[in-house]
Amino acid sequence: MSSALKIREKRKKEIDLRRQILSNDWDSIYVIHYSCESFYYKSPGTRSRITSVAVRNLAGTSRNVFSIHTSAIKMRFKKQEDIVANLEILEKDFLSDFFEFASSRKDCYWVHWNMDNPDFSFRVLEERFAHDFDGNPVSIPFNRKFDLANHLKEVYGKKYACYPRLDNTMHKNQISAPNFLPGGREAVAVTYHKYEELHNSNSAKVDVISQILELTQEEKLKTHSHWWAVHQCNVAVAVEAALEATWFKFLGAIALLFSLIQMCNSLPK
Repeated sequence: MSSALKIREKRKKEIDLRRQILSNDWDSIYVIHYSCESFYYKSPGTRSRITSVAVRNLAGTSRNVFSIHTSAIKMRFKKQEDIVANLEILEKDFLSDFFEFASSRKDCYWVHWNMDNPDFSFRVLEERFAHDFDGNPVSIPFNRKFDLANHLKEVYGKKYACYPRLDNTMHKNQISAPNFLPGGREAVAVTYHKYEELHNSNSAKVDVISQILELTQEEKLKTHSHWWAVHQCNVAVAVEAALEATWFKFLGAIALLFSLIQMCNSLPK
């Protein structure tokens, strides 16, 4: 078996495995997304403030949003100046609530959107709570994290949607999310301490990710990908497997022999 065929077969198996994971009981699958201060402009050695963490169980429509906004309501901070003056207290409070929630669900599957890089990830949440607030965060095992954004690139190809892919996939599939704030507007909301808007936007984003996931599982997701981009892996594996099969080589040998006989018969006598 050629190395190219091995790579394609491995990729196909990984895609099939991900699909199998998502076909599990949806009670054990959670969709997560979070919002934070811009990590592009933070000072070196510092961690961005987290403003909200939204979680939705895939089996229902209910969601849990842990945020500066919810903690401000709980602590009865109504004025914006009081909220801004107590941001660290509020952030520590809702992060504590989130990790308490996650501790009893760490063996569930956690579907996310690109939460796998140094500036935006599960680890960022953990380090923020542990190092800045002396918290004891639960760590979600790697094999329980499912990056839907990466899965879509594997299934549909890198050009399945224009950047930003989440926003454009939502619009392509006519998913309604009035409170959804694109990146630029979210940055403005952070700057002006619009924590209720950030709360509502993050809640909308886990709904959008959930709907994209459901459409993907039902094979109804609309993308910009052509047929070949979606099916090339399966076609290539089938063709290479056929080329390497003994029966195919045998037929090829017969065809070559027949061609030689025909060529010999056509030579002048």
